[in-house]
Amino acid sequence: MQPFGLKNTAKFNVAVTDPWNSEKTDYFTISCFGKKADYVMNGLQKGRFLKGCEVEISGPIHLVSYKTQQGEDRYYMNVIAESLYCKVHKDFKGNANPQNGQGATNNIS
Repeated sequence: MQPFGLKNTAKFNVAVTDPWNSEKTDYFTISCFGKKADYVMNGLQKGRFLKGCEVEISGPIHLVSYKTQQGEDRYYMNVIAESLYCKVHKDFKGNANPQNGQGATNNIS
């Protein structure tokens, strides 16, 4: 599912917990291409984005199916990120936003 001509890709998983039922969590795979992929990979390498980061992603969602080596059918939800917002993890010690103490935010469209 890579758009024609884009070499850079990044995939990561997001867990979304239901705000009314904390025992229910859904998992999504997020696919990024081009500049969005560069942004995500750069943030991961520098430790800006860790488990627990606040993210907002918009884009089309697809149900993807595949077979395991044992012949079992498996499925996952894949979102193609058209717009991506990430808040730097609260424990990041790098060049975060010192004015509000909550880390920098970035919106990549």
